[in-house]
Amino acid sequence: MSSESSAALTQFDELPAVLTSREAAKALRIGVKELRQLIDRGDLAAARLGPRRVIRVAKSALLDILRGIRREK
Repeated sequence: MSSESSAALTQFDELPAVLTSREAAKALRIGVKELRQLIDRGDLAAARLGPRRVIRVAKSALLDILRGIRREK
């Protein structure tokens, strides 16, 4: 494993258990718009909370999508 990929794994381990949409997009190295599309299609599990419907994503959901595990609809 290269030092760059090792550093990326270490950084992923340091993420909080629940992430904002911006944090989740950054962790996946995609834009927030693409993250919302994944959520809307049902490919990424997330919660929309409160009157503003803010998005929160569990770190375990990010791991699932990276492993290729699709969310059951």
